[in-house]
Parts: sequence; C-alpha cells; structure tokens
Amino acid sequence: MAVNQRVARELGLAVGDELSLRVARPGLLPRDAPLSSRKDKLSSFVTLKVNAVIPDSSLGRFSLEANQASPRNVFVRLAWLQDQTDLKGKVNRLLIGAGEPPRTTEELQAALAKCWDLRLAGTTLVGFENQDVVQLESDRVFLDPTVARAALAVPGTPPPVGVLSYLVNSLSAGSGAGRRRTPYSFMNACSPSPDAGLSPVPADMKDDEILINRWLADQLAATTGTAVTVAYYELLPSGDFVEKQRPFTVRSIVEMNRLAGEKEFMPQFPGLSDVDSCKDWDVGMPMEEEALKDKPNEEYWNQYRATPKAFITLRTGQAMWGNRFGDLTAIRYPIDRVPDLTALTRAINPADLGLVFLPVSEQALTAVENATDFGGLFLGMSFFLIASALILTTLLFVFGVEQRSAETGTLLAQG
Repeated sequence: MAVNQRVARELGLAVGDELSLRVARPGLLPRDAPLSSRKDKLSSFVTLKVNAVIPDSSLGRFSLEANQASPRNVFVRLAWLQDQTDLKGKVNRLLIGAGEPPRTTEELQAALAKCWDLRLAGTTLVGFENQDVVQLESDRVFLDPTVARAALAVPGTPPPVGVLSYLVNSLSAGSGAGRRRTPYSFMNACSPSPDAGLSPVPADMKDDEILINRWLADQLAATTGTAVTVAYYELLPSGDFVEKQRPFTVRSIVEMNRLAGEKEFMPQFPGLSDVDSCKDWDVGMPMEEEALKDKPNEEYWNQYRATPKAFITLRTGQAMWGNRFGDLTAIRYPIDRVPDLTALTRAINPADLGLVFLPVSEQALTAVENATDFGGLFLGMSFFLIASALILTTLLFVFGVEQRSAETGTLLAQG
C-alpha cells in the first residue's frame, strides 16, 4: 500500500508503518432500491503496511476533480480491492492516456461503441433447462430503461415479453370477520403473449383483473370473480416507503403445475431468494416480524420458493411498482427467436448508460484559463473603503462644528 504526502503528514506515517483501512463494500443493487438486501456487509476492516509515500510531484495529488486542495489518497493493488469488495473483474473508472497524436473524447467514444458488450453493464441472456425461453436479466435486478427499450424493440412473432417482479405486502379477499389474507407474496406483472410459456397473461386481460395460482385461491377461498386487494409499498422520491392498496377481480385460477417455469424465471433478490425461511427475509423495505412467521406462507416458501402467487398486466404493475431504478426485471424471448446479443449491444449507445469519456486534463486547463480575476473586484472594494472613510471623517468634522455653533457665535460676538 502507498499513501500520498497529505495522508502521511496528517497521520504521521512513514514507510514501514501500519495503517488500518475501512473499505466500503458497494452492492450491484443500490442499497436504497426496493428489495435490496440489508444483510450485505457495508464495509470491511483491514490493516496494511505502508510501502511508499508518494510525493505531490508524482501521483500524490492524483485527482479527477479540478481542485486546488491536495486530496487524501491511498493506493492499493486493483486485484486486492476487487477481492475486498467482492467485485472481481469489475472497475468503475477507466483511465486512458492522450497518446500520440492525442485522441479526442469523440474518437474514444466511437471506439467504445464498436467494442463494448452488454455484459459489461451487467446484462446477460439466460437460458433455462426444459423451458423454451431465454430471458434478458440484469445482475442489478432492475433492467436499465435504455436497455429495456432496445430489447423490447427486437422484432419477432411472438414479440418479447416484459416482466416486472415484486414482493407485495399482502393479498386479501373478503371483509370483516370473513376476511382472509396471506402476507408477503411475489407477484409478476407481464405483457400479454399468445405463447403461455412466455406469459400467462392473455391479450384481452383488463388492467383491473388478476390471475391467482391454485394455492392462493384455496388460501383466500377465492374463485373467478372474487375481489382481491393487493397491498404493496411504493418507493417515494425521498426514499421512504408508503403502503398503498389496489383492488382487482379474479379473472381465472392458474394451476400450480403450470407455474414450474415461472419459478425458474424469477430474478435472484439478495436477502430473499438465498434464504431458507421467510423469517430470514431481510430487504430494504419495512417488514412485520409476525407476518414473516406466517405458517402457511412458510410452507409455500418451502415447497414453491419464489413462485409468483398472482399475475397482473405489465402496465398496471409498472404504475404500481415502477421506480427510478427501472420498471422491468426481465424480458423473455422464445428460444427460436433469441436476439443476437452483439446486435442488441450495437443498438444501445453506451453513453446512454453513463459510460462516457471525460477529457480530465482539458477540463482542468479550461478551469484555470477561465478563472475569475478578482483583482479588479478587490481594487474597487479598496476605493470604496477609502471613499467611505473620507466621507465619515467629513461628517464627523461637520457634526462637531454644528454641535459647537452656539459657542462659536458667542466667541465671535465678543470679538
């Protein structure tokens, strides 16, 4: 490990000393996103030996920001940091020298557009054994809207199916003493498809209708035409969750043997999909401890895991659960019409995903050249202070003369 001069000076470090570091562990899914895990360690604590103190004349003042203050820099091996943060093979910055002749950001951006791959953005096509479906997924659960738009535009018959999976607070039917309820259930919002293997939602399904599986129908004593209320959390721009409810009418009941594929298609939610018991669920939204211990729900989890208990139209689901991180968790294709990942990559501009080159050196020079000259301002302020002092002195003299006017008049009268 190496440190720059400022760190060494402030902490009194020299070569051979030990320095303790607390390394943040960023997750692929933002911690304030819906259904993000709270079990992930926020940081790790390690102690390393200082092998060098980097002077400011070298890389000691390295910074991508135009700032006159010297930064606090600690330098470690990339592979070590990737291992500490569980992000092997991943980086969040790519530095490229100007070269000879210097390359412009436009040239670099064009080169990136030719060679980049969607997998660099954490997006992959996943096939499923015994299922004639290939699914576009993101390791951050929610697909980037730019990727989703391009993926849904892939031509074919049947067309791609967009899916939004979510964990709702409860599903209930009836009222008063006869009300039945099951807590914390996965639901899917799907666009319609003539292929039932791609989507269980039919083309003529209305936005206020819902499909429920046989287990849920038995649990709620629901049949076709029964009113079912879905309670769910909506993520506000402030990051807070507010519970809302929406009524639906049961359109039909889906038998459990028809949902084997849906179980496999569900995204992997950290803190949900990787636990053995419902009471171990731990995500970024508020959850009731007693509801997590619901015995029938626990039995469902043990037998069917994350199999959705209900399905609604994609338009309705996006209106309920869409958020700033995205409004799709997957896009499905029939196995005989899988899009070419390379062609799909070329249809997406990496700049739209935030992958852009910035001319750091040029920006720094521009910041210096366009610096505001405060010399004239301070000169004007100095003249203002001098003039103000002269005026105050004059006023003080005038006021002194006026206060002694009677005495002056008496002295003049006596000669």
